Amino acid sequence: MAARVGLGLRWIGLAGIATFALMRLAIFFAPQVLFDVDPALHPEPLGLGPAGSMVLDVLLLLACACGLAGEVMAGRRMDWLLLAAAGLPLPLVIYHGVGDAGNLWRGSTWAAAALASAVTAHLVRDPALRRVMIALLVAAVVPLLARGLLQVPFTIPGVPLVGWEHADTVATFEAGGDKIFRDRGWEPGSASARIFERRLRHANVRGWFLTTNIFGSLLAFVVVFGAGLAVASIRAKLTSGWPALVILGGLVCALGLVICGSKGAILAAIGGLALLGVGLLWRPARMLFERRGGPIAIACVLAAIVGVWVRGVVLPEGFAGERSLLFRWHYLVASGRIMADRPLVGVGPDGFQAQYMKVRVPRNPEEVASAHSIFADWLCTLGVAGVGWITLVVVLLWRAGRAVRAPPAGDESTSEPTPRITAALAAGAAGGLGLAAALMIEIETLNGLGLLARVVGLGGFVIATVVLAYVVGAVERRLVAAALTGAVVALLVHGQIEMTFYQPGAVVWALCAVGVAGGARAAEDRGEPGAAPWPGAVAAALIVGFALVVGWVGVLPGQAQARLVREAASSVHPLAPDREGQLAQRARAVELLTEAYETWPANGLPLDAAARQAMQAAVVAPGVTRTQWLERVAELADRAVAERGSNRSRALSITARRELALRSGDERTWARLIADAAALTEADPHGIRPWRRLGDLLWERGRAAEAVAAYERALQADANFELDELKRLPERDRDQIRRRIEETRETTQ
Repeated sequence: MAARVGLGLRWIGLAGIATFALMRLAIFFAPQVLFDVDPALHPEPLGLGPAGSMVLDVLLLLACACGLAGEVMAGRRMDWLLLAAAGLPLPLVIYHGVGDAGNLWRGSTWAAAALASAVTAHLVRDPALRRVMIALLVAAVVPLLARGLLQVPFTIPGVPLVGWEHADTVATFEAGGDKIFRDRGWEPGSASARIFERRLRHANVRGWFLTTNIFGSLLAFVVVFGAGLAVASIRAKLTSGWPALVILGGLVCALGLVICGSKGAILAAIGGLALLGVGLLWRPARMLFERRGGPIAIACVLAAIVGVWVRGVVLPEGFAGERSLLFRWHYLVASGRIMADRPLVGVGPDGFQAQYMKVRVPRNPEEVASAHSIFADWLCTLGVAGVGWITLVVVLLWRAGRAVRAPPAGDESTSEPTPRITAALAAGAAGGLGLAAALMIEIETLNGLGLLARVVGLGGFVIATVVLAYVVGAVERRLVAAALTGAVVALLVHGQIEMTFYQPGAVVWALCAVGVAGGARAAEDRGEPGAAPWPGAVAAALIVGFALVVGWVGVLPGQAQARLVREAASSVHPLAPDREGQLAQRARAVELLTEAYETWPANGLPLDAAARQAMQAAVVAPGVTRTQWLERVAELADRAVAERGSNRSRALSITARRELALRSGDERTWARLIADAAALTEADPHGIRPWRRLGDLLWERGRAAEAVAAYERALQADANFELDELKRLPERDRDQIRRRIEETRETTQ
């Protein structure tokens, strides 16, 4: 009876993990899904914010505990190395997250993903669960491809077929571009505005991710695995239709990877295919892989880091016009400085960007939130505790390499096919729950074609899962392990130069893929048929305890805050046609956003949004009322700076106070303005905009000599940013600065 219950719990745990991994792939996540842009322009939420993300984390953790409980009831031995490595950083996640929502929601997702990886590695010791989990993870790319068709225009000469999403996005932008820029604090024509517009106008396949590179990571994994599975199905002499389906699916994914255009993902896929091909076709290499598969797999991933070092140190800066890897080297240099400054506890899962801006290489124009390297990210943000998750990945990768030489214990070299009904039920549960829940989040933003693409994606996911589960079970086990190893190597190689393991939508899927490839150590490995139940029960209880902490500290106050933010967004859409009505709406939004912040002070974004709403009111307010609104902006922004250290609100405070100072001429206001501007140069000492802003303020106060010093720093930063012309000042701004410098020097001579 206990064994039967244990098997049921393991299936529930596996289906739950797969469901939330798939759900995250089909949802857009952002720190601020409302008020990132003024809701008067865009009232619909972009996706899920911190509170919603942490709900998924808690549910995923409970699924992990359920699966682990099933392992305990089955009397299976725990692999404590994996569980300890996954759990080591959890105290640091809580330490950083208790007072900071950004650290909590990002850190809890990473923690849930690491624990899901470790638990998945335990569950897939069962051959049937392993086959279904492989099928679910690989088939997850189908809904992404279905949406990708809507993101890039495909036409018969002059007649658009699909790709309406990008066209609609551009049309919306062109209808309110200047308003969008000013709501973000950017002047039209500024570097930030030009970069935003460049990215917006570039059509690409990216699914629900911010960039094509993360989508490319998933496609690279599937292309390599599909190639290995195709070879295995041909060697197994399956009925011709099965290899044809696998080959067709692999070709579609390969085409998607090419259209996606991620150069790093394409190179990672080529490398994975080369590794797989050499191992399958050249006998000496195959024998070497069977003996040294673990070290070879790790060496391939380390080679990616070495390649970044070679690009940054050995090759000249202008080599072949290549800048992507050069920038990755810059990120690693800055990461080393961050690690040296905070080696023990790190800067927190959401603290990388703020520290990076202070220590970045002066020649680097990027303002990144991640080191674009899985290992560097964990060490920078969690300090020495990050070694736990690095150990988890390295051990699983080592085991994936070793698995090539022989089937895992408890499995046969040629598995029996998974019953279609089993695979269909698993796919229906994971796809139905995961994709349907994701669909509900964006349903209000979809037209008929968008809804059809989601339905097609769900249907394709179920079909692909059934096909893959059957084929994986019908071919030689060693060849499946080889395909998984090549695919995971490609995934981790790309993870050393991209944000695949950082981004909350992809990290659960990615780490679960690593867990499946590596697997946990079986009881038979140590000559023990079973184990005492209490250690595994303790591990499951600790996972539940961590879930409860996340729920108490983050989910409950976060959901209360999110309700108020949604009410604030509704209060300004649609805007009243008259000025008095608009001012009343903005005032209500400011009140609700301030209340939202006070509900959960760990998240300061609603307070930033309140200050921006007050500025929107000031834009339309007349005379004395405008002055009152500007004072309100300064008050809210000052609070955000004092309580949350918000540099975005500090910049907004400068904008409001400058107008107040010009009206009143108050010396104390000017002194405060200049002090705030100087503080922004300390936060970003190598940026153009902070020095330009400080120079302009000093110039307006008649402090020309000091203004020249700030202007010279701005021009130096501008020259350093020549690696990205759009990050530089417009030529007219450079000319104005040079004229002011020349005028000052002529006056003082």
